[in-house]
Formats: sequence, structure tokens, C-alpha cells
Amino acid sequence: QNKLGMSITNYGFIGNNFTTRSASMEYPLGSGYEHLVRGGLWVGALAVDDNGGFTGVSAGAIDGSQGSASADATEFTPISSKITVRSTLPNSRYFNPDAVSELDYSSTFWDGVAKRALGNNEDHRPMKLEVRQDNYAWSFAEYAHFVVFHYTIKNVGPPLRNVWVGMYDELQTGPKNAYNCWPPSSGCSSVGGWFAKKQVAYTDSLRLFTESYCQNIIDCRNNIAPPMAGMMLLGARPGTVV
Repeated sequence: QNKLGMSITNYGFIGNNFTTRSASMEYPLGSGYEHLVRGGLWVGALAVDDNGGFTGVSAGAIDGSQGSASADATEFTPISSKITVRSTLPNSRYFNPDAVSELDYSSTFWDGVAKRALGNNEDHRPMKLEVRQDNYAWSFAEYAHFVVFHYTIKNVGPPLRNVWVGMYDELQTGPKNAYNCWPPSSGCSSVGGWFAKKQVAYTDSLRLFTESYCQNIIDCRNNIAPPMAGMMLLGARPGTVV
């Protein structure tokens, strides 16, 4: 079993926005240490539609408050209602010779519906992007400590220029089991509020962003939630990322 518990969707949103105590991005799984409120894919480009040229952004998640429904916080819409499951393990009921990992999840979504994400002050302007999201997970050795997100992005509309792809992730590590209410608030835990208690770093040579719990500048008290979380860019094709 993979040691990272991750909530995924078929509309570009990752995490569960703390609407439930189930794993949003819990590591180690079962420990009660959460690391992610919400996150999602972002794609930006110079685009064109029937009304002319525009600078477009399609977001799987935008900044917002915890506890709101994740489906309202994205500008993507499912293409298929199903999330396909495959496995390389011969004894798994999901065994498939085309699987990549011990547990693959695959979903498809697009930005072609002009809707407004919760917390946004403007309607989304579609660029006509189709996205396939594949997640890969393993259970052995070091591979059990991460989950891979593999995105295949296809433009099905007019040509795009200056395309940028990124991730928005609200990382915030905390001890879920220390709170007797959920979503977490300062009034139901001896450690106080959940947010604004973090230490972040970026390792340029690895393209790795990390975040860990830090109670305050003088005394991090990171023993309250010891594990560190991170996001790392593994690569992109075609072209290069700088």
C-alpha cells in the first residue's frame, strides 16, 4: 500500500478542501498529518475565440476558503464520469497489461464550459483544452512515499501561443487528530489555528518545492507535525521548461 493518501477528481482539483476528514494529502497515510488543503492544474496561453484574442487561464483550483465543495472551485469539467483503475499486479482485480504502476488512476476533463469558479470575480473564457490525468502509485521501497501526476494536455480549439503549464497547491501541514472539529479552527485544538504555520523552501537544481510545519519564527515546534511535504517537477515534453 502506498504511504501517501491523496484525494483526486475527474475535474482537475486535487485534495478535498477539508470538507471531510478522509485523506486530502495525508502522509504517512493513517498518521493524521495532512499537508494539502486544495490544489489543481493551471494552463495559461495567448488564445483566440469568436470574440477575438485574449490572455486565457484555465485553473483546476483557485484560492478560496476551506470547507467549500471542490467541484465549485475549478474551471474544468469532466469529459467522462468515470475514473479508470488499472494495476500491474497479476493478482489485482484491476490487472491490466497496459498499466504503468501498481495502481493507476486515469481521468479526463476539459475547460470548454464557460462557468465561474467559486471565489472568482469573472467568468471563465474557454481555450478548448482537453486534459488526461494519470496517477501512478507503488507500494515498495522509496516508491511508496509519493504519487505521480502525469498530465497530457491537448488543444482542440484554435492555435495557442506562449503556453505555460503549472500547479496551484495550497500546502499546509498540520496534525488532523489534534482537532475535535472539522474543518480545523483555532477554537477546537490546543495547537491553535491550522494556517500560517509553515516553512517553505525551493531547491532549484531539483525543481522541488517543500513545505513543513512551523509554529512560529522563534520556535517551529515541528514535532507537532514532523513529516515534510513536497511537489517536484519530473519533466515535460515536448520542449523544455526553464
